[in-house]
Amino acid sequence: MKTRKQKSTFTLIAGILTAILFNTFIGLGVAMATDMNTTACIAVSNGIGLIPSAVKILAPEWTASFTASLGTGDLALAGLNREIWLAEIMQKFRPDGCWLQEARDLSAYVQNENINLADAGVDPGVIVDYDGADPIPVANTEDNPIVLPTRRFSTEQDKIPVALLDIRPYDIMSDRTQRHAKTLEQKILEYSATQFAPAADAALTPVLGTTGATVAGRKIITLNDVLDLETRFNNVNATEPKILVLHPTHLGHLKKEDKVLFKSFTPQNLVQGFDLFSFKVHVSTATPTYKSADGTLKAYNAAAEDTDSIASFAFLKGELGRARGGTYAFTKMADPGYQSHFINFMARFIAVKMRNKGVGAIYATAA
Repeated sequence: MKTRKQKSTFTLIAGILTAILFNTFIGLGVAMATDMNTTACIAVSNGIGLIPSAVKILAPEWTASFTASLGTGDLALAGLNREIWLAEIMQKFRPDGCWLQEARDLSAYVQNENINLADAGVDPGVIVDYDGADPIPVANTEDNPIVLPTRRFSTEQDKIPVALLDIRPYDIMSDRTQRHAKTLEQKILEYSATQFAPAADAALTPVLGTTGATVAGRKIITLNDVLDLETRFNNVNATEPKILVLHPTHLGHLKKEDKVLFKSFTPQNLVQGFDLFSFKVHVSTATPTYKSADGTLKAYNAAAEDTDSIASFAFLKGELGRARGGTYAFTKMADPGYQSHFINFMARFIAVKMRNKGVGAIYATAA
């Protein structure tokens, strides 16, 4: 296994070889533009470009001493490191739990960290057997513009002591950025579930309580409950593709009710989605929380209470939207007070109900 020093040297040499090729092209360009000697231009271009890198390899102690005397050290690479970490977290950060991918992606509509949409105006009326006596009325069908700001999700500062960078057998910065990405993804999924879920039971937003046997003070979900939710959707002509996000506890209860049915689903189905009645089903712990007594939705990040109940939720595929804005890295390198680097990240995201209809939920009812 290569040591950190060997890896660093290899990286520098690879960079020098790349620089030689780049500087050669620069030298050729200068020679062609000025009619100067081609060989001389290439030699000068490479000499100017490679001297700093050669010194860094051949005299690393002198280089370190020089940069320390200037007070730069890691700060010389702060901008580069920031870009590398930002690129890494953007690569790893995918707020697209399988169920979230079912919502409409509105990212193309994000401008200046806002979503610019339009609320459709009133549908025109229909006249039967128009007699031509009077002009047909003009309907007010004009759309109304809507501007929705994306939300900011920021991780706490992460302190990385410089002393650890050379003694840990793994890439600390890569490990830390991965943790930040996973944390952002989980929180955004939880936020989206709460934003998508209906606030309370209504004709176009059915919220049903479970009706099964009592377990640990709550009634368990049944297949009949799922069928009842499907019926509520169908009764308002909500026939477009329907998505059901089951809490794992609810899935466990349904499996016990009909082992034969759920045995037909492969583990891959349970991850990527499976069909149950007219629903495409996903399984996730990122589901909303309801009050068990009256079935009202709890706000995102609200304090936990004894009356809380888990829930599964459903939506029509075209009724929900999601949009991702920018992702940002914030760094403070080589802090002299702590001899540490500090990093944190911020991602902008929004989840919205398009018309506040076509969403539903099943929550665990208090016994």
